[in-house]
Amino acid sequence: MKILSIKYCIIFLLSIIILKANGFVPKNEKVKPSAILIMLHLSTNKIESLKKQGETHSANEIYQDDLDKNTSIISDFLLNFKFCPVYFFLRFTISFCKK
Repeated sequence: MKILSIKYCIIFLLSIIILKANGFVPKNEKVKPSAILIMLHLSTNKIESLKKQGETHSANEIYQDDLDKNTSIISDFLLNFKFCPVYFFLRFTISFCKK
């Protein structure tokens, strides 16, 4: 899943370039974020729907697939991204992240 982590890095770097180009960041200052927050993916609605239909095997497969993707994203960032601290969270914990 290095493609996903590279995608997030590219999006982040492009956002800094756009901010600089629009004058939001002085051009002579180096911009370094204090941290990056990454929301991990869980197919909660799909899993719950499959469980209600009695397809627990399919629900478990989707859950395992989400777990594998998230584990890959986390390990890629922890091993390869040293620019600033990276924090991971799930969608349902976003209210805690805002505080």
